[in-house]
Amino acid sequence: MHKGPLLALLVPGVALANEPVPMARASFPVLTEASAEAAPARESSLDRLSPKVVGALPLLPPKPSATPAPSTRAVSSPPPAPVWETSVSRAPPARAPMLDQHEPRASSSRETDLWMLSLEGATRAPVDAGFQLTLETPPGLRAFGTYGWVPSMYLGRVMGTASQISADPMLSAVLERGFERGRAWRVGAGWRPFRRVGAYLDAGYARVSTSGGFDASDLTGTAVVAGSYSVESSIGMGFVEVGYQAKVAERVVLALALGATKVLSAETRVAPEEGGATDPNLEKAAGWVDQGLEKYGFLPTLTLRLGIDMI
Repeated sequence: MHKGPLLALLVPGVALANEPVPMARASFPVLTEASAEAAPARESSLDRLSPKVVGALPLLPPKPSATPAPSTRAVSSPPPAPVWETSVSRAPPARAPMLDQHEPRASSSRETDLWMLSLEGATRAPVDAGFQLTLETPPGLRAFGTYGWVPSMYLGRVMGTASQISADPMLSAVLERGFERGRAWRVGAGWRPFRRVGAYLDAGYARVSTSGGFDASDLTGTAVVAGSYSVESSIGMGFVEVGYQAKVAERVVLALALGATKVLSAETRVAPEEGGATDPNLEKAAGWVDQGLEKYGFLPTLTLRLGIDMI
């Protein structure tokens, strides 16, 4: 078999198979939107290509639009904090607001402080000592009443003023022996003009009742009808005083005052006991007692009060 002609046919075929095939290139005119609308529609060269060739062509990326589309990217929320990083509040739970009860009470307390009703132990030396009830109103007006007794040392000082009327021994004997005990009551009113200052002014009326008795044999150096005699005296007094009042610990009332007491009237009676005869000398001595008290019965006084406010 002859191989020469056969090789002559195969060599050109092998050379043609090994020759690289050039890539196909295509150029297309660039058309604007205006020219595309004006130019008539014509068949594109791509339309003459087979579907297989079109599928082999590389795909070009889409042309970006002039107006970017709104981003639909969701905003990511921060991740929840870990359990160990969460701060636990130890504050007490919130409560519903309550009505403030302190302000009405404070207001009520202020109104109460403007009033005072105090029960006091009081002495107005050298006249009487006893218990006093004092009422004070918001404007500073005051009213009070006192009931007490006349201590023996006070009684001698009060009745001793009558001895200035006469030096008769009968008068001295009656004054020394006839007055043993006494009771007193008084009423008064006043004004404390300044709430922040305790100064006050009081005035009023007092009634002192004394009693006692003696036996004629006790009156040495006098001519007195034998027998026993009782002595009673009723003395009306007016008084005025200027003082200072303060409160300690919001309840304790403490006051100090200086004043004067004047005897306005006096009525003394010396009467025999058990139906005895009346002695004119004793009746005369009783008259001297009244005259002496009304004329010379002027006493400077020192007032001390200590009590508790009950309001």
